[in-house]
Amino acid sequence: MEQDNIKYNYDELRKLLLAIPIQNLRALFCLQYLTGTRVSELTRIRKEDCRFETVSNTKFLVIDCIVLKKRKQEAPIRSVLIPYDEEKELCDLFLNITPLSGKPLFTFHRASIFKWSKKYLGMNPHWLRHLRATHLIVKYGFTDNKLQMFFLWADVREAQSYKELTYQDFADNFIKGGNKHVDVVGV
Repeated sequence: MEQDNIKYNYDELRKLLLAIPIQNLRALFCLQYLTGTRVSELTRIRKEDCRFETVSNTKFLVIDCIVLKKRKQEAPIRSVLIPYDEEKELCDLFLNITPLSGKPLFTFHRASIFKWSKKYLGMNPHWLRHLRATHLIVKYGFTDNKLQMFFLWADVREAQSYKELTYQDFADNFIKGGNKHVDVVGV
């Protein structure tokens, strides 16, 4: 399976994630997808980093993630908001994990995560970041600037390299009457 051709819509990816036969791996990859973290950041998330908040009568799961990519200064914390009711099925998979206090939810080695991702998802785990960025555009109407803020990218151009929109995404946008903004620059 070529990575350039992996363009799952949200429902297809959800089914793929839920079909992983090992519970902890299913939870691991759901967490990675929902937070859009890199593997090195994913393995640092602790139960204490997860909390619920209500904003405008909507319940959000908030996960504080350390951003590790090429930082000379102290690594910033990225608070990821996940609309809990919309993503409950995927969230509950990792919220039910009970690690030792202060320990990460998952203590797998990076090499193992890459191997399992290839085996069960047919893709590099980093591709889940691309899919999350795309689904944030398609499902929630994110713009490039909102993606930049969500992922804490230094430059908005990063958003353009992460989008993996399909013809179906464009067709759906037209059918819905263009209610959601889909930025096609760089696609």
